[in-house]
This record gives sequence, structure tokens and C-alpha cells, in this order.
Amino acid sequence: MNAYGSTEQNTSAMTTMGVSETILDDLNYELWINELPIVGLILLYMVLGCTGNGLVIYIYTISMKTKKVNRFFIPYLACVDILSLLLNGSVHIVIAYQHLKFTNDVGCKFVHFFGYVLVILSGILLIMIAYQRYVLVCKPFSRAFTTNKKRVTLASIVVCTLLISSPKFVFNGIMEIDTKYVNVTGRVCGINDESAGSFPLVIYNFVLLLTCLSCIATLSVLYTLVAKAIHARNKKLNRLRGSQRITERSESSISTDNSDSRKASVVTTISSRIQSITSSSNSDSKTKTIKLKRSGANSHFSWMFFTITMLCILTYAPRMTLDNMEAQDKNYQLSFSLQKRVLIAFLNSFYLFNSVVNPLVYGLFDKGFRGHLKHIVLKFRSSASV
Repeated sequence: MNAYGSTEQNTSAMTTMGVSETILDDLNYELWINELPIVGLILLYMVLGCTGNGLVIYIYTISMKTKKVNRFFIPYLACVDILSLLLNGSVHIVIAYQHLKFTNDVGCKFVHFFGYVLVILSGILLIMIAYQRYVLVCKPFSRAFTTNKKRVTLASIVVCTLLISSPKFVFNGIMEIDTKYVNVTGRVCGINDESAGSFPLVIYNFVLLLTCLSCIATLSVLYTLVAKAIHARNKKLNRLRGSQRITERSESSISTDNSDSRKASVVTTISSRIQSITSSSNSDSKTKTIKLKRSGANSHFSWMFFTITMLCILTYAPRMTLDNMEAQDKNYQLSFSLQKRVLIAFLNSFYLFNSVVNPLVYGLFDKGFRGHLKHIVLKFRSSASV
């Protein structure tokens, strides 16, 4: 009788597990179907972003013969954008497909770690770019930031990013979440069960939040100083243009006044003196104009990188908010409808849009990039028509 009883219990347990897995499969499939538009959007991000950033790397490293200090960090940022699109985009698609049935704990740790490395690396690169803009615009005569120093700085940034992201190996993994059905538990890739709501995780997230706010404050201060310097130089450029117009008018009025010989001789003497004076002043003004044109180019690049920074902050903010919500309550999506979950999936992957839009910003602000891109397009059209 005990043998029969244990057999019946085992059969009942297996039946219950089978039913639970079937329900879980249905729930997982339902979520997958609802998130297919987001998957399609992520694939579009990946295609457009990898194509655009690939062109950025080619143009700034190969096509442009002259390597300018303004463009040093752009290829590195484009490489980070491509890696982020390929890794994080693929992870979002896999998680959408196995939303409630993720089983690879080690894989979950690795993808969260490297995904976070790329996110932090992109943010720190923007800080380095902001500092470079500050030095070039506000302190143009200070000691140059050499290429070797920049490479050492990049290596240091990578090491710091790896250290900051290393706790992801501890906190992330497979976690079990409740579903709308009793005794049906999903397994998702996120913060593991041991770390969810724990004090170390709270401290880590608090440190990350402070670091993020400090970075935003640093970027705000640096670009505020850059904007003030650009405004002052634009006023100086307008004054210089006004003085050049006055000089041209005075020269034209002198040359037309030749009514008699005495006046002509006087005018000739005066005009020769004025020409000697204006030639020196014109050479000075040309030198000033060249310097101001360079500062104008610096201002274009400064506004370009400022736009990229603002887009980065706006696109990453939803992801950071959702990560903090998950750290506080792993079941925070339980009460949400399918439509709200689709919206969360969109916001959770919206930071990938930042990697897509960066090449468009380069094309908007950098004339050199636009010129080389037009040349590539025309060359492609001519080869395709043959």
C-alpha cells in the first residue's frame, strides 16, 4: 500500500510538473509573440547602427588622410557602439525568446558583465571627450594632450570599467519569479535570488547612482564652460567682421576721390600710407580670422559632442530606472498587462538607439565627414551602374 501510495504521489508530482511546464511554455510564447515588434526594432537598430558606425570607423581612420585632434575619440566610440549593438542587441533577443525559461546561469552573468562594461565605457569616453573639448576651447595654449597620453588614458579607462562592472558576476544570474498562475514559476536572466533586495546590492546600486550623477554633473560643468567660451569668441568674431567692413569702405571712398591733381597727389600719399597701415592690419586680421575659424571649427565639434552626450543621458535613463526597480523587487512586472510589458521591453532596450543616432550627429555637425560620405556614395553608385 505504501508502495502504491508513493507511486501515486510521484505520478501526481510529475503530472503537476508537466502541467506547470506546459503553462510556462504558453506564457513564454505569449510574451515572445507580444515582444516581436520590439525584436524587429532591435534588429533594425543593429543593422542601421553597425552600418553607420562602420562607415564612421572607415571614414575617420582610413578615408581621411589628415588625422585631427578633434576626431581622435570618435572611432573608439564607434567601436564601442558596434560591440554594444551586437552583444546587447543579441542578448535582448535571446531573453525575449526565453523570457521565462532562461537556464544558463554562467551565460547570464557574462552577458550582463560585458554589456555593462560597454555601457560604462561609452559614458567614460564621453567624459574624456568633454574634457578634451574644455582644454581645446577654454585652454588652447595649455600643454598638449598627446596621442600616447590618450592611449594610456584609454587603457586606464578600460581597466576601471572592468573593475566597476565586476560585481555583476556576483549579483546577476538566474532568478525565479512568480507568474499569474499558482505553483508556476518562471526563470529569468537578471539579478539572482541570493542578491535580490540584499544590502550589498543596495550599496552597489547606490554607488553606481552617485557615480552616474557625478558624471552628469562633470559633463554639465565642462560643457557650460565650453559654451561660455564659444559665446565670447563668437562675439569677438562678429566685431572683427565689422571692423573689416569699415576698412573696406574707407579704402573705396579714398580711391574714388580724384577730382584734381593736387587732391589726387594728396590722396595718393594718404592712400599709400593707409595701404601700408591697412596691409599690416589686414595681415593681423587674417591671422585673427584663421584663429577664429579654428575656434569656430572647435565650436562645431563641441556642439556635436554635447548633442551626443545629451542623447546618451536621455536614452540610458530608462534602463537605469528599470534596473533599480528590478533590484528592489524582482516581481515588479507581475501586475503589469502585456501591453505594459511591451512598453517596458521598449524602454529597456531604448539605450541601443543612442548607438544608432551617433553617426547621424557626426554627419550633421562635421563637414569633413559629410564630404567623405558623399564621395563614398557617389563611388558606389558609379560602380553599381557599370
